[in-house]
Amino acid sequence: MSSSAAIQKRARQQLSCTFCRAGKLRCDRKLPCDQCTKRARSGACAYLAPPPKKKQSRNTKDRIAHLEGLVVQLMSQGGGPTPETTPPSQSQGSSESEMEERKEAVRTEPDANGFGQMKISNGETCYVGSAHWEAILESIAEVKEALQDDDDEHEPDPEAETPDTLQLLMLGVPASVTRADLLREIPAKSVCDTLLWHWFNSNDPAMPAIHRPTFLSEYEQLWKEPKRLPTMWLALFFNILTLGCRIVQHINLGQHSAEAEFGSADRYQNLAAAALALGDYMRLRKYTVEALLTHASCEYMKQPELPTRIWMLTALLIRVALRMGYHRDPSHYPNITPFEGEMRRRCWVIIYTYDVLGSFQLALPGMARHIQADIGPPSNLLDTDFGPETKELPPSRPFNELSAVSYCLTKCHYTRIFADASEISHAVNLPDYDEVERLDAALQKIYDDTPPILKFRPLDQSILDPPALIFNRFKLELLSHKTRCILHRRYLIDDLPDPRMRASRRICVESAMKLLDHLITTYDAAREGGQLSIVRSFMASLSSHDFLLAAMVLCLELNAVSKPSFAAIRDDWADVGEMKRLLHTAYSVYKHPFGSEAEAEKARRAMAVMLRRLDGESSVRAVGSANELDVPESPEPPSVPQTQMQAPTSQPGPDLLLMQPQQPQPTEFYLLGPEPEYYEPIGGMISPSQVPDWVCF
Repeated sequence: MSSSAAIQKRARQQLSCTFCRAGKLRCDRKLPCDQCTKRARSGACAYLAPPPKKKQSRNTKDRIAHLEGLVVQLMSQGGGPTPETTPPSQSQGSSESEMEERKEAVRTEPDANGFGQMKISNGETCYVGSAHWEAILESIAEVKEALQDDDDEHEPDPEAETPDTLQLLMLGVPASVTRADLLREIPAKSVCDTLLWHWFNSNDPAMPAIHRPTFLSEYEQLWKEPKRLPTMWLALFFNILTLGCRIVQHINLGQHSAEAEFGSADRYQNLAAAALALGDYMRLRKYTVEALLTHASCEYMKQPELPTRIWMLTALLIRVALRMGYHRDPSHYPNITPFEGEMRRRCWVIIYTYDVLGSFQLALPGMARHIQADIGPPSNLLDTDFGPETKELPPSRPFNELSAVSYCLTKCHYTRIFADASEISHAVNLPDYDEVERLDAALQKIYDDTPPILKFRPLDQSILDPPALIFNRFKLELLSHKTRCILHRRYLIDDLPDPRMRASRRICVESAMKLLDHLITTYDAAREGGQLSIVRSFMASLSSHDFLLAAMVLCLELNAVSKPSFAAIRDDWADVGEMKRLLHTAYSVYKHPFGSEAEAEKARRAMAVMLRRLDGESSVRAVGSANELDVPESPEPPSVPQTQMQAPTSQPGPDLLLMQPQQPQPTEFYLLGPEPEYYEPIGGMISPSQVPDWVCF
């Protein structure tokens, strides 16, 4: 600390009586004093009481600043002995002995690891890395108590919460909503029971982040003592109501009839955003990550055609999770309970997959993949296996035993390979082919290790399985083939420098054909009365992005097959007729989409351009008109009795939330949304005279 620092004043007891002090007389400090006795005012002689001793927060800050300087010196010395520093001045209020004690405190309690500091205070969680000065000073005993006292002084009043301008800007909610308004907007319990039941039995990706028994106890408390629940929990609650309401709209009710019975999904979502801002998600309180996760799900189900908005919301979610230390394994921090640690692991798996798949759809780098995270995967446990009172987590169930996180864990394994393949696909130069082979082998191993119950089976072999389980198998299979497509697609060129690379061409085309075939099968099965009709509300997760990825690969291959130079390397696997059949069938499927009509129109226009190049101008009408191909309609799926496929319509009670489903709760990270408009460059991308413009793609 420099000598020019501000001089700290301290309150001193007044020793002279009030009259002597005012008249600047010499007081003998007696009662009455000699001066008051001489002037015949003995009864008026009085002394001021000693000033109350109160904490000097300014001194605490100065002490921290001084200790910070010592720590920086220690760090610059590489942890070795600290040289003698300039003796503190009188204005610093520190003696030489105090300086030595502080040096000794720093030397004897070093930060022995790189896990940083996890601070939980007043319901807020804050993480700082091991290089941050707060993490170092936390190990100094004499500062711990002072910092804790400062936190107690600034304890916030939950009833005085008001959203600031930044939060309103990001969430777009009115500033006039109060906590009392939120409580008044809660619908009737019967409506809440129904909407909660629909969500807890859905395919939402955020499902494993919510512990069912704990949520049920909090839900019961909502009807008894709502004021005891934090505002951030209300944000989570309104998000779930929003999702349940939108699911109801997709099952068997129209939007207007669903609103008449269950309320407006948009209204619930606005209330959730208001609660997020009112609860101040930047304060990093409990339920913040869960509320943001479900809010991202709400945004996607409302506007799947706006992936950029969801991508930015995911970035906010990652920043909040990092600040709360979700990327660090909870086993390093004794102030995190086993229950909280396990739920953190579940949340991080979901966040990671959100980011990887959401970034790929925009062809932009992700954030989570390059974060130095040491958090382990969650255990394969049922929600009933552990709870807030758990002192030690039970052993993880076998990987092939289904639970609420089985699909989530399996998909995360695929996603990690997908992230590596995506990075390779965006490299400026051709990647090392040994690395491509390594990733392909790793992907095959993950497929071999997938639990048999989650491995792909044709629909005719799944007639006894529930729709959610069938849908999960399809999604894992689609992700596997999509990974192979982007891993090997750089080798769709004629003159390959290594003969081994010709295998990549075959793998890429075959995966694209299977990807397109599975997508067509899934869409047909989700039609009215099909095996997947119940899960149609989440069919938007199988977006036009995946359709166009597979279609583009086939179009590029068909374009190459037509060249004379391809005859020398053509293999028997190049089934031109099957490729064209898949492309035409995929085009007809997009006449009746499950997602956004605008998004489906984009996909139809893009595929029309590609098919026009392949089949000639006569097979496709003008893209600006009806956008119709002269192809036969795909056959309708077999009829299934409607009574077998409809969801129960009875009013469920809240106890149904505790029921463990017979199949794992699916967790599709459906941030794979629409593709930006890029129809004009498609013709150039598949031109025989050019190498495919994958940057434009």
